[in-house]
Amino acid sequence: MRRFLLTLAKLAVSAGLLAYVIVEAQRSDPETFTRLRGTAPQWPLLVLGWGCLLASLSSGVVRWHAVLRALGIRTRLAGG
Repeated sequence: MRRFLLTLAKLAVSAGLLAYVIVEAQRSDPETFTRLRGTAPQWPLLVLGWGCLLASLSSGVVRWHAVLRALGIRTRLAGG
């Protein structure tokens, strides 16, 4: 239960900080914020960005797996 509450608190703080940044951006320059909200997303760039993120996370997992194997700690990459 304690772990769940800690996770919930972390999510609440993250959501609060994100909301603060968005509200402050809107207050400081409403015209730019409105223009950004009205712009259509550039899907090819978004897909490319998600692909780069996935590649980065995957390479990190593989690197940590190699480090653990070098230390003699046996793990599996796949869950189960």
